Parts: sequence; structure tokens; C-alpha cells
Amino acid sequence: MVQQNRITARTKLLGIIGHPINHSLSPVFQNAALNALNLDYVYLAFDIPTEKLMEAVQTLRMWGLRGINVTVPHKERIIQWLDKLDDTASLLRAVNVVLVKDEELVGYNTDEIGFAKSLEFNQVHLDGKNIALLGAGGAARAVVSALVRGGAHKVLVFNRSPERSLRFQQWAKSSLALEIETDSWKNFIDGHSPFLGQLDILINTTSLGLCQEKMKVPWEKIENCELVIDVVYNREETSLVKEARKREKKAFDGKMMLLFQGAESFRLFTGFEAPIEVMENALNEAVRYSW
Repeated sequence: MVQQNRITARTKLLGIIGHPINHSLSPVFQNAALNALNLDYVYLAFDIPTEKLMEAVQTLRMWGLRGINVTVPHKERIIQWLDKLDDTASLLRAVNVVLVKDEELVGYNTDEIGFAKSLEFNQVHLDGKNIALLGAGGAARAVVSALVRGGAHKVLVFNRSPERSLRFQQWAKSSLALEIETDSWKNFIDGHSPFLGQLDILINTTSLGLCQEKMKVPWEKIENCELVIDVVYNREETSLVKEARKREKKAFDGKMMLLFQGAESFRLFTGFEAPIEVMENALNEAVRYSW
């Protein structure tokens, strides 16, 4: 078995970039999977602030990386420095995997399949559901695409930036043939949107909660909401998930989405099917012994 303390000059390098990155559990389960299949790779985390992203991308070829995962806040911005995109990344205009192939940087997106499988794992049925989405970034596009395929009835997006909301709305119409409505973040937190009373599912795709800051939610206005999903994850439950469960709502965070998108990333990185049970056990153990 290839262990991290047996790294040699032939060991291939994989990684994940984002900012912040200390919370990431990807190295835990990716290295467990690599070891289980006796593959001579190591997977590391790199904290890359936005102003260093271009420089970091340029070093992928220089340092001989096989590939990286990409997390917040880089999923959209990184595209400008890539040579090619696969069909899903092109559709979603967001990338969470970059492979170095014949000196070219090729972007992929495994977030959509990861989110869809997390819904299946949690036995979530979307038919006829009214869904509110918080955020309009790269993760939100992957989520909305999965929602459309799952049969969601209506989607409303709350976001801080009106310009970004408009771009998201235009993208959904042109790329997914989906008419979505948008509203301001202030109307959400103040509980002024009339849609809140019709809400079945609330999904957070923003980075709020990443550092356990508490999100302001108008709980009294969404009493009929039956499910809360936070695509963000921490080693502990996010504050949004905790607050939802206090109110006896079904809720889950992004750990299973992380696992399933990570399994697809593993296949892209190595060419092997991911040992999903090994990855899940490593993830659960890391959460159990969180600090």
C-alpha cells in the first residue's frame, strides 16, 4: 500500500485549491481511496487567495500536477485560464476539477452529479416542489441544473447582487430553458418575499456558514418549508442545519455532495472507479473525530 510517508520522486500530485481551505475534508477521503487501490498518488490542500489564482493555475503544468479540485471562491474565475471545458462545465460555466492533459488544462464539473446523488441518498423528491436558492454562483448553477432534471416546479433565487442575479436568470433561461424568479437578499432575511410562504425546500449555495457564522433566516415566514439543504459543510453541522433541526425540519449539509462529487473526481484523476465505501468511511471518521 502506498502511504504518504513513502512518497518518492515518481509519486503523482493531486490537490484542491480554495480560500479558505482548512475545513476541507477532500484530502482525507481522497488519500484513503488512493491508498486502498495502491495508487502512487498524494492529494494535498492549497490555500490560494483570489489574487494568487492566476499564478497558481500557471504552476499546474510547471509542477507536474495530474489534476486539482477547485472550491470556493474560484469555480467561475478559474475558467479564463483553462484551455478547454467539458460539456457540463461549459453548460454550468463553473469548474470544480482541472486535469492536466498533454500540457492542456481541461475543466470539468462534478458538482451537479454530486448534488443529484446526495438528493437520491437522502430520498429527496423534487416533483412539484417550490424551491428557494440562496446564492447565484458556480455551485448554484450545478444545483439548479440538478433541480431541473429532478422535476422541481418553481425556483426562486435570492442574491445580494442584482447584476449577478440577472446574469443567473439569463443563464438559466438560455442554458436550461428554465424561467426562474429572483429577489433581493434583504427581502429574504427580512421575510418580505411573498414566495416564502409557499416554500417547500430552502437550499443555501453561498459560503455563509463555512466558518460557522450564523445565517439570518426568517424562520417564522417559512413554517411550511419541509427541507433545508446547505451545500456548505464543516467538520461539524453548519449553523443553518442546526437551526433547521431545532425547528423539527429535515436538514442536511454538503458532506454527501462532497463525497459523490469527489468519487467522480477520483475517476477523472486516476481512470479508476472510486472505492466509495472506503471514501465514505474515511469521511465519517474525520467528522466523528472533528476538532
